[in-house]
Amino acid sequence: MIGIRTTFTIVFGLLLFCSEAQEHHFFNPFGHQLNTNESGVVLDGYDVVSYFRQERPVMGKEQYSSVYQQSLFYFSCKSNKRRFDKNPDQYIPQFGGWCALGVCFGLIDDKWPSGQYKVDPENYLLMDEKLYLFYPEKEFPAKSKWLENPDVFITEATNVWDSLITATR
Repeated sequence: MIGIRTTFTIVFGLLLFCSEAQEHHFFNPFGHQLNTNESGVVLDGYDVVSYFRQERPVMGKEQYSSVYQQSLFYFSCKSNKRRFDKNPDQYIPQFGGWCALGVCFGLIDDKWPSGQYKVDPENYLLMDEKLYLFYPEKEFPAKSKWLENPDVFITEATNVWDSLITATR
């Protein structure tokens, strides 16, 4: 009998494979672990600080940008850029901005089609001052599933993420 984790992984992987997303996101495309678009921009240009300060995602502007971990971050205002520049790790999304539930099931390596992984910057959670992003809810209910048992998923995703980071060093 196939276990629930295996079944869930297969279903989630098939949904990702069949996704019709036009923009491709690749694991480690520029020699780092952050989920970026093809231009190297994190969160498709959304301001990572806005999730914490404005309590919602706000689109950033190219004029307020910073490079961190070889990735480009846009900010909606100069003050958010300054906050990020002072302490970027405080604002970096968990698991490099990849779908938190997807990481939990190891769905961001080269076993999947080109490592394609599109998150929805507006489908997120702030838990314990940490930002978690998810696959678009209309495509797959990753956030809803995550909320069923967040402590277990955080532990599992952290273990998987740590092993992926170790493997890329």
